[in-house]
Amino acid sequence: MRCCAAGAKAMASQPDWRTVAARAGAVLIAVSGGADSVYLCHHLRAHIPQRSMRFVIAHVNHRTRGAASDGDEDFVRELARQFAWEFHAPRIDAELLTAGANESDLREARLGLLKSLARALRIPTIALGHHANDLAEGFLLAALRGSGPRGLAAMTPVRIVDDDLTFLRPLLTLTRAEIEANLREIGQFWRDDATNAELHAKRNFLRHQVLPLLIQREPNAIHNIAESAQIAAEVDGVYGTSVDALCGGATLAETRREILFSVVPLRTSDAALIPGVIRRLATSVLAGGRHRAIPALPKRENLRDVCARIAITDGDEAVFPLVDDVAVWLSNEYGLVFRLLKDASLKEALVNVRQAFPILLCGEDFPAEDERSGVRVETLPITECRVEESGQRIAWIDEGSIRGKLLMRRVSQEERVVVGEDASKSVGKLLQERRIPRPLRDDVAALCDDDGVLWIPHVARSKRAMISDATRRVLRVSLR
Repeated sequence: MRCCAAGAKAMASQPDWRTVAARAGAVLIAVSGGADSVYLCHHLRAHIPQRSMRFVIAHVNHRTRGAASDGDEDFVRELARQFAWEFHAPRIDAELLTAGANESDLREARLGLLKSLARALRIPTIALGHHANDLAEGFLLAALRGSGPRGLAAMTPVRIVDDDLTFLRPLLTLTRAEIEANLREIGQFWRDDATNAELHAKRNFLRHQVLPLLIQREPNAIHNIAESAQIAAEVDGVYGTSVDALCGGATLAETRREILFSVVPLRTSDAALIPGVIRRLATSVLAGGRHRAIPALPKRENLRDVCARIAITDGDEAVFPLVDDVAVWLSNEYGLVFRLLKDASLKEALVNVRQAFPILLCGEDFPAEDERSGVRVETLPITECRVEESGQRIAWIDEGSIRGKLLMRRVSQEERVVVGEDASKSVGKLLQERRIPRPLRDDVAALCDDDGVLWIPHVARSKRAMISDATRRVLRVSLR
């Protein structure tokens, strides 16, 4: 059997996949019918004692190539019969296919089916047939996107994906050519997917056009590029750990579309880490909170402007584009990485920011009628009052309860809000009850009059501002 030692040194610190598999006592093997996954079955049988092991073959039928897809399933079923192993064939959801899923969507769906099957069968490890060519292709694709160490980093032989699941990749030190040569030696056939030859896909173009040219000039190109991917993984182990720690310390709040962070920890950290933090936050927003392939990453020229603004302690609010529809808003103390609303300009993005986190006030106090206050105030007769509209973004206030001038201003945690006939609570207590992140509690904007707080958007409304039978005119206050 042919095997390459390239990359073995870089993987030396990894747990041995054989030990992990043996301790698990069972392995779910993802088999497409191609050379790599077919050889994976032989490789596992040769390197793990079968007496105490449970091997299960899983083939995910994408149903995208008609009879050819069914032929792959039949081939893998027969392979499982020859090995005398269990066989399962989950299928991609028809709705996903009719929705025009791309390769990334299908890959995500495939992994989801494998994970679900492994959990249903109570198998803690999933074996995948990735090899050295996959490392090289992944490295080059990441380089074309302008990725940093994390994007360039190689897959590892053992990867814990969840508390109850671990991925095993035993073939990372073998090239595709070596795998096929090993299969020919033992007379084992495999299936070829015709779509892998279509050059419109970037990976296929690299595989069939670019890498063969590189190998002509440098016969060890695959091994060398794979080794570079391993080195990137080692670098990311150090750099990535520091970036992760800084992200964790700076992040204040997040949703699927926005991440609010403090710029102060970034400003006082190693400047080399800041681009990594912004990339990490942008990647998370792009992925919508899920791990999936990212089409692009923030370019260095975009990051340069962001880093320069973070270094300034007395500048104006600003919005910078990052990648696709993701931008970052920055003030002297806070930042927000967020998705722009459809067709929204960067100028309009400042309004979107206030809508995303309306309790955050950065700047001076504004009269309520000033558009910079972030609220709209309408005076209406009681007959037009729609109390059912009241909520986190809209408040109906008795005009007769107003004392002096309305102002949108910062409020301290010690200020009191009337919550009953003879009862009040501190702003800090109300914020705590609504689980507002502690670092934001000193920067809360509230609608106030001369007597104090009337309404804290998303938090509470003062009892003295409530509509009563004596109310004649009302204020409809809404977030812009």
